[in-house]
Amino acid sequence: MKMQYVDWEEIKEKDDPEFNKVIKTCKHFGLTNIMSFQYNWNEEVLAQFHATFFYDIYTDEIHWMTKGQHYHIDFVTFSRILGFDEEHQGFTYIHDEA
Repeated sequence: MKMQYVDWEEIKEKDDPEFNKVIKTCKHFGLTNIMSFQYNWNEEVLAQFHATFFYDIYTDEIHWMTKGQHYHIDFVTFSRILGFDEEHQGFTYIHDEA
């Protein structure tokens, strides 16, 4: 099934133990709002972003390209645009979690 956002109400209705763990973890990391964000996405631009995206750990910057143009932004600014704030800075990186 093609899914562009998470419908949390539908997931909750399933009352599945694994889904319930996901709901709890996403709430803990403050990800529920961004994962349920609905927008008329430009799939070509998103594909270019995902194909070229990389995180430079030394400069703490995110880099990507669209239409052959290179873009970069520092991670703090990028996370602010996505709605994250100081409260989230102390969280462990989600990809470092077991």
